Amino acid sequence: MRAADITLSSKTYLLYYKRDLPGSSTQQFAPLYEYLSADAGQLGGTPFSFHFYGWGRQDLQDATGSGKTSGELGSAYLQYLHPTGNGEMRLGRFFLTEGAAFEIMDGIFLKARTPVGLGLSVFGGVPAEATITSTKTGDSIYGGRVFFAKPGFTELGVSYLIEKGKFQGEDRKEIGGDLWLRPFGPVELIGRATYNDATRALAYQRYLLRLAPASGVDLSVGYEAYKYKDYFQTTLNPAFQFPTIDNTDRVRTVFAVLDWEVVKSVTATLGAKSIKHDTAAVGDATRGELGVKYVYNNNRDAAGVSAATVSADKDRNAYQEYRGYATYSPAKWRFALDALTQQYKQAISGVKNAYHVVGSAGYRLFEVLRLSGDLTYTKSPQFDKDYAGLVRASLFFGSGTGGKK
Repeated sequence: MRAADITLSSKTYLLYYKRDLPGSSTQQFAPLYEYLSADAGQLGGTPFSFHFYGWGRQDLQDATGSGKTSGELGSAYLQYLHPTGNGEMRLGRFFLTEGAAFEIMDGIFLKARTPVGLGLSVFGGVPAEATITSTKTGDSIYGGRVFFAKPGFTELGVSYLIEKGKFQGEDRKEIGGDLWLRPFGPVELIGRATYNDATRALAYQRYLLRLAPASGVDLSVGYEAYKYKDYFQTTLNPAFQFPTIDNTDRVRTVFAVLDWEVVKSVTATLGAKSIKHDTAAVGDATRGELGVKYVYNNNRDAAGVSAATVSADKDRNAYQEYRGYATYSPAKWRFALDALTQQYKQAISGVKNAYHVVGSAGYRLFEVLRLSGDLTYTKSPQFDKDYAGLVRASLFFGSGTGGKK
């Protein structure tokens, strides 16, 4: 039988840092992380494939969480893709992005599209998303999406999702709408909206318009709005029950980003964002940013600087920000330096200036193995002269079909 297309990726990280907490002794942390993923495509020469992803943590010194070990199986599923692209099946644990659904689940997903572009997808199973608390997810989750797609021009769909559970006495019910439209080359429109059928309110909406009026010019403008109690299920996300968060607050954001290639390899970026809250205690803010990036060494490296200012009706939210970065990749080596500083209008915990600097170096030992390390310095309202070190090893292996075994 034909062999499969197999890829294997392993990323190992060892982080070391200290914490001096008031009223307690110095703690030393050395968590060791392993991220492992594997893909096997064209199993036996068929359109079936298998995909796996998971991670684990082992603390070598003081515990960084509730225990010294942790981990998660992110995905492990069998997938079928129709040879013409008009059908798909997933079975197992997978991350689903379909209309209103953005879920990790143990279950099945089926999708089919007719030659004229009309399609239907359905899914069902058990929620498997990990949380940082003991909050339970629902007992089951299922739903579907009806859509129309014309490659290169448009895709629009309507979806419905139900998660069975005791969420303030209601099941989680969401109706979603999504749109992608490219009427002609330089214009692209993307939109997504979610209606919470349990709370009877529009929970989330986001719209993005991209324009490319000339060569080397890219303009994006957008709008986003959501309400905490409708978009975030408080029973699923206890973080939003904190007294500092008003669950009735509604957030509205308007943003624009302009990228302009001034000359070859030099790009200027101009961005603006306005954030408004219905809750007066939080306050509104506006951010403006200007940056320049230079790409060199056959597009392998980049250097740039940026400056931003945030004005707000609450002084505690206003600050100025400056950043500079550069990379250099001679032969098998790669070096990088990234520095950022923020200057607060009002001191936070007695600190008016924050700094964050990261230096890294890496070496490609073999085609499949790369070693690298980072040194980080941070001075902020949370940490005074904080140092951290990180060592990583990245292994990538791939083998293709073409032989028999």
